[in-house]
Amino acid sequence: GDRTGKRLAVDPKPKPPKRKSGEWPADLAELEKVRDLGGSTGAQLVRDPVTGDQFVLKRGASPDHLREEFLADELYRAAGVPVPEARLYESDGRPTKLARFLEGRTLQDWLKTASAPERDALFTQLRQDFAVDAWLGNWDVAGLNLDNILVDATGKPWRIDNGGSLRFRAMGKAKTSAEWNTFPTEL
Repeated sequence: GDRTGKRLAVDPKPKPPKRKSGEWPADLAELEKVRDLGGSTGAQLVRDPVTGDQFVLKRGASPDHLREEFLADELYRAAGVPVPEARLYESDGRPTKLARFLEGRTLQDWLKTASAPERDALFTQLRQDFAVDAWLGNWDVAGLNLDNILVDATGKPWRIDNGGSLRFRAMGKAKTSAEWNTFPTEL
């Protein structure tokens, strides 16, 4: 008790500190699945119940495939190409990629309503970043249905699925040495 003889209430289990919006969760088990997003490697939209932030969670076709997708994201970002911020979580030798969810429309959907000047501006940006696509060997940059580029509300194109970069094809199969080498022949 205190000096007055009153008993002090003690919480036997201290509460964990709350995360603020924008902070990354420490444990993926804390996340709630919102819905499947499709794609060949099982992307899911998940939500942090503490902050309300949404993320895209991917486990990839194989550990090496996912690690290289994450590396491609980081290389794109280092080169100044818009890619959602992501973190790689490792558990039992298996990586999981968590990327910030980005509101936008697939390139295919966006093109249906874009004006000619909007299209010109977007394609100019995509062409400016093409050298990075070639450097990374991203053979699936646009996606089969123009769904690997997301266009945000300002008309900015974001590369959101870079699993077809470096040594892997989009669905996780390794590129052969005859197809993939150290020279970006796509240029």
